[in-house]
Amino acid sequence: MTTDRDDLTAQAAAYALNTSTDAERAELDERRASDPALDLEIGEFAETAALLGLAVAPITPPASLRAAVLARLGLKVSDIDRWEL
Repeated sequence: MTTDRDDLTAQAAAYALNTSTDAERAELDERRASDPALDLEIGEFAETAALLGLAVAPITPPASLRAAVLARLGLKVSDIDRWEL
């Protein structure tokens, strides 16, 4: 059984990961202005999320990946050569 606190924690995590809807973000923005514990929790989730990107060594994707992704989108490399990626 989940509690209201569990729901609020889940909403804080979604907010920190930028997966909340605009309405959810607005609601939490209003609530965190008067709830220091919620504000701290959102900050902690955001900090943890930022550190996750540093938890593994970066890799260089294979050269074929760009063409494969574009093919899935129905595009060719020559279609987007003029774009900056």
